[in-house]
Amino acid sequence: MTAMCAYRADLPANTLTEASAVHPVVRAPGAPPAFQVFFDQQRVVLVGDVDALGAEQLARVLATSPVTGGTCPLDVSQLQFADVAGCRAIAVWARSLTQRGVRLELWDAPALMRRTWQVLGLDEWASVSFAPAA
Repeated sequence: MTAMCAYRADLPANTLTEASAVHPVVRAPGAPPAFQVFFDQQRVVLVGDVDALGAEQLARVLATSPVTGGTCPLDVSQLQFADVAGCRAIAVWARSLTQRGVRLELWDAPALMRRTWQVLGLDEWASVSFAPAA
């Protein structure tokens, strides 16, 4: 992971469009997502970049993932970029998993992602653990 962008969740669309002109990872609305999610046995793997334009789609993909009880590993070792919206999408999913009795484990999360999680207070809102890949 190389950068973490922070901005308010209620940022107007036109402001977001203008900011995208200087954003390090930009995806146009309607373009294919800059990330991939796949399922490998009992783990979910997130690869690529997640920014404000892809976070909602990530949230939908995660919400429909085939996760059952126990612990669900989310391997983020190949996540190159995630902004605040991306972290929020993961936190919302983690919270919904907790309500279903499933604990989310973030595997090989970059130090910047772990720090951002803490600074945003997501660790108090959504229960996850950070662990090395098994």
